[in-house]
Amino acid sequence: MTKTKNNIRRLTYGAICIALSFVLSCFVCFKMPNDGTITLGSMLPIAMFSYWFGPVYGILSGIVFGLLQFVQSPYFLSWPQFFCDYIWAFAGYGLVGFFGAHSPFGLGEDGLKERPLFAGIVVAGLSRLVAATVSGAVFFAEYCWEGWSVWPYSLVYNMSYIIPDVAICILILCLPVVRKTLNKIMPKNLKGKDKEIEA
Repeated sequence: MTKTKNNIRRLTYGAICIALSFVLSCFVCFKMPNDGTITLGSMLPIAMFSYWFGPVYGILSGIVFGLLQFVQSPYFLSWPQFFCDYIWAFAGYGLVGFFGAHSPFGLGEDGLKERPLFAGIVVAGLSRLVAATVSGAVFFAEYCWEGWSVWPYSLVYNMSYIIPDVAICILILCLPVVRKTLNKIMPKNLKGKDKEIEA
């Protein structure tokens, strides 16, 4: 019975977080000329889901989100390009789970820690950056700036929107009202241990 409840809880949180990420991805702060957008923290809901439930479920939710991104704005050249841009790039959001509530890094006597959460978001952003850089250099080399090699071009181009996207997520988490809300909606099995995101 407990296992069933846990599965239902995970599915419910997962569906809500994926939906929230998808909605936030529609709020585009800036769009790059050759694709790539800065959004209003679209990474954050899936990052929190991964933080609460672990990397496996976080990776799966990231993949679902990536597939939704493809449905929203499809661009298909080949299966390797599809994998880099829509699977690998967003599955990396699940890496936050390695710094989360079920990891040695995420818990302490005072509850959930902000620093591991921030570190997890940065690592997830780096994973997306690597995927986007590989995709840009291999599949979109024709857009390379004059005088640039494809790999430095792809790295700088993708950094220009992924770094701000990650920074926005961290800034949102720094807001007291956001921390308070996250502590309220935290899964009950964590609340029962009096685990809270520190102010």
